[in-house]
Amino acid sequence: ALLITTEYARFGGNSPVLLHYARRRGWSFDAGTITPAVIERLRTRYGARYFVSLNWEDIERLQPDVVAYLKKYVDIPVAAIDTRLYDLRDP
Repeated sequence: ALLITTEYARFGGNSPVLLHYARRRGWSFDAGTITPAVIERLRTRYGARYFVSLNWEDIERLQPDVVAYLKKYVDIPVAAIDTRLYDLRDP
């Protein structure tokens, strides 16, 4: 499954660290650049299936429109601090 990820700034913008450890392909963004339009395009045009954030508090602070967009999808529980996983299949 293709992933859209956001990660901590310490890894640098657009770091593929999460993709590497998940053994998945996809796209990595920093919290300040991801938008609902980008997520929607990657989901519908390129088949992105999951959105994963390791810095959810940054997303909430910087991108409230992304938070509102993702609320229509299933939030999969993850037992990790400041992490969110959304299933981007049709809501």
